[in-house]
Amino acid sequence: MTPLLLTSFCPWKAQQSANSSDQLLELMQRQNLLPAGVILLRRLPVHRQLAPMTVMMRMLEVQPAIVVCCGMAERRERLSLERIGKRGDRRLTTPLDLDALIIGTTMTEISTDAGDYVCNDIYYTLLNQVERDRWRACPLFVHVPLLTAANALALSADFQWVINRLWQIAAAQGTPQLYN
Repeated sequence: MTPLLLTSFCPWKAQQSANSSDQLLELMQRQNLLPAGVILLRRLPVHRQLAPMTVMMRMLEVQPAIVVCCGMAERRERLSLERIGKRGDRRLTTPLDLDALIIGTTMTEISTDAGDYVCNDIYYTLLNQVERDRWRACPLFVHVPLLTAANALALSADFQWVINRLWQIAAAQGTPQLYN
């Protein structure tokens, strides 16, 4: 079992040269800030059906203990760990203890609003799939604000902190132990 699968999106607006979720993963990879063995699935299509399907196919292939999907949040200033994925009136919650996970971070918050677009769609779909079919993987969605010269170092440090904590737990136990 692979401890960790990380995903990012490609840009979705014509005027965007990059997606901050992919920029963060690229920065982490380039600076060797990710644990050895983390699997990256970068530049997912911003598409309500293709994105979740692509991630689930990769999950079946590599059997991760934890899958962390990252998406861009232009209007946010902090990394946002999403607690809830929703569809209609149905809300699904990650089993990870996000309160414990962010201890020690400075630019990370917990959010209960994964949005109304592809980010929420992929998160809800993964949470639902894991619950329905009892997959061993544990999903988490992280929204990434626009990266700037002023915030990139702090955001990447927090992301590294969160990923390292998840990696240690998943690698040691085979499944995450930061459950609610």
